[in-house]
Amino acid sequence: GADTCSRRFARAMLIAFLLVILAASTGAARESRETFQEEALVRPLPDGRIAFVAHFRQETSLAARHHESFPKAIAQIARATGVADAELSFTQGRWMYRRWGRPPVGAKPIGAELWAALAAESDEVADEGWANLTAMFGGQFCASLSALRGEQVVVEPALVFRPWDGSARVDRDGISSDNRRRYGSLPAEAVCTENLTPWLKLLPCRDRAGIAALLGSRSSVFGAEYLSFTARVRVRGDALELTQSATLVVDANKIEREPEGGHRLTSLLGVDRGGGANGIRACAAAMSTAVHVQTKGGTAFAFGGRRVDTA
Repeated sequence: GADTCSRRFARAMLIAFLLVILAASTGAARESRETFQEEALVRPLPDGRIAFVAHFRQETSLAARHHESFPKAIAQIARATGVADAELSFTQGRWMYRRWGRPPVGAKPIGAELWAALAAESDEVADEGWANLTAMFGGQFCASLSALRGEQVVVEPALVFRPWDGSARVDRDGISSDNRRRYGSLPAEAVCTENLTPWLKLLPCRDRAGIAALLGSRSSVFGAEYLSFTARVRVRGDALELTQSATLVVDANKIEREPEGGHRLTSLLGVDRGGGANGIRACAAAMSTAVHVQTKGGTAFAFGGRRVDTA
């Protein structure tokens, strides 16, 4: 009898212990449910210029309080402002439509531009969320976004404003009719390295590895004829998404060609460095990395893809 009771007690304790471990591991997995993908596009333009687009996407749980690679500052902004969808862009120079044709992604106006859809029950709540958003984004990116609180620079688009990221269809889910929208721009806002550096710091590998390493030369980035970089925050249920894009137009005519013809991408962007293919190390946090190269004839080539871990 006593031995049987002892065995039953030990078995019950073991089951309870296993259940606790399972619950803890499930909770940890839920907390660390993060993804990061990166890709780039290289497209020749008609007048010898080259368009380079870098695109990064991170996702995590909005309820998570601990993050492995997702930037904590963005999660705090999303929770504090009640934003459903927002995008901030910094742009230097103009996209020359007549010379270069249609841009790979939507061209942005000079200076700083911010639009947002806020999950707010009234205009007063939306205005408060917009004020918090401009203050927190301004602090995060070292920009003078407090001027976007004035009525003379902020509009409330009700029907026509729909953000477009270059995809085949307009995303209407991110800005539903239940959200209140705000839009503002600051054409005189100077774009400088103080804006780009915190933008790069949002990435898991910053500009030390992966595709972002191609943006490591500040002189090449800000010497581009057109430069635009954006950060977009979207909340869908429990999913929090951060997408970042950078578009540059560089003059390949000023760069010496390789002996076999053509240009090295690292030379075009001024980041020749040792290690890895073409001098760029892989970002270990990336689940997938891809580079798409389009030729003058319109043919596109893709390199890379989903990372496969090997023992």
